[in-house]
This record gives sequence, C-alpha cells and structure tokens, in this order.
Amino acid sequence: MNIHIRYYEDLTKHPQLQKAIQFIEEHFDEQLSISEVAKYISFSPTHFSRLFKRETGRNFVDYVAFTRIIKTLPFLRKFDYTVDKISSTCGFNTPNYYSLTFKKYVGISPTDYRNTKEILFK
Repeated sequence: MNIHIRYYEDLTKHPQLQKAIQFIEEHFDEQLSISEVAKYISFSPTHFSRLFKRETGRNFVDYVAFTRIIKTLPFLRKFDYTVDKISSTCGFNTPNYYSLTFKKYVGISPTDYRNTKEILFK
C-alpha cells in the first residue's frame, strides 16, 4: 500500500511568513492561536490570516493541524508509543480528534498507518 502525503517545505518566499512557519514548526505541540503567531511576526491577526492563506494555500488552523500530523509520523513507527500518548504530546486535545485529523490528511487511521510497510512523501 502506498500512502502519499503532500508536504510543502517551501510554502512562501515572504520572510515574515517564513518566520511564522518556523515558529509553528517549533511550537506545534503547544496550543497555538493565530493572534499569538501574528503578534510574533508583528502583524495583525486579520492581515496575517489573509496573507498566510494567499501564500500557502492553507488557512492557519489547517496548517497547524497538518504540521502536527506530520510530526507524529515517526512516533507511530515506534510501538512503545500509544496513539493516545502521541496525540497528547503533539498538541491534540483528544485522541479521537487526532485520529479524525490524521485520517483527513493521510487517508487511513493512525493504527493502520503504524501497520503499513511503505510510506511515500511528495
């Protein structure tokens, strides 16, 4: 079974948005708000939201959730981590929300992903 996950590392050339994306990637396991990230790069939340969507093609909430899913993939390969533990350490409020979000982006459940042999990123 091949799983294709679209992951874009170079989402924007805009320096302030690159700074925001780096902040999100470094703090993905925390409860992030659009206001907090906008303030970090000295933008208003409205301006940041519009620019982020225009430049990345994703809204802020979608990007944060996607980043969290990507960050959990290596942990799912280690069977000493439960799905519940992975979800809570990666910023998800509940394991159920994590599983639903994971399936939205990956196409299968975290447990099914854990049992697959081949993973392809593109």
